[in-house]
Amino acid sequence: MLGDQVEEKGAIIIGWWGNGMRHVTNSVRPINKPEDLEGLKIRVPEGKVFVDTFEALGAGATVMSFGELYSALQLGVVDGQENPPAHIITQNFNEVQDYVSRTGHIHMGSPLIMNANLFYSMPEKTQKTLLAVGEEYSRKHINLIASLEEEQWKEIEERGMQINDVEKAPFRKAVQPVYDDAEKKFNKDILEQLTQ
Repeated sequence: MLGDQVEEKGAIIIGWWGNGMRHVTNSVRPINKPEDLEGLKIRVPEGKVFVDTFEALGAGATVMSFGELYSALQLGVVDGQENPPAHIITQNFNEVQDYVSRTGHIHMGSPLIMNANLFYSMPEKTQKTLLAVGEEYSRKHINLIASLEEEQWKEIEERGMQINDVEKAPFRKAVQPVYDDAEKKFNKDILEQLTQ
């Protein structure tokens, strides 16, 4: 379904790379329920869904480049941020953040796309091979990320961050207006598949 919409724009989805689930870190308190985000300034990347999500949760969504983030956390310009565990480690956020709450609020996937005209100019056998390899390596990559994250969470804990898991239902309820807004702009069937 999404592939059909992408193809209408002149591209073919060959596969997907996963970047893991995004989680919230901060230097103030553990986030156990949406209300715990109220009043916190959370750095988010540029993008309406990021800003709307954190505003719906009561946080002050602060758009800022990734390159400025560490110093902004260090100086208290923002209280927290949200990223996958790999970024928490590689950016040494444990040096300036005490808490990481496994909210899993956004999953970042990146499509591997190809120009549709180029794709269809290739022999059918080559097209099928590209799609098969794309599907195979999509699964491998998703499994690799999951495996790496197990080790990354252990390292985050070893670095001294306090980790907590959240009950996700209250968070989903709090961000329902973000889903409702997206439904006006995007295909409802795709949104339903994404929220399963």
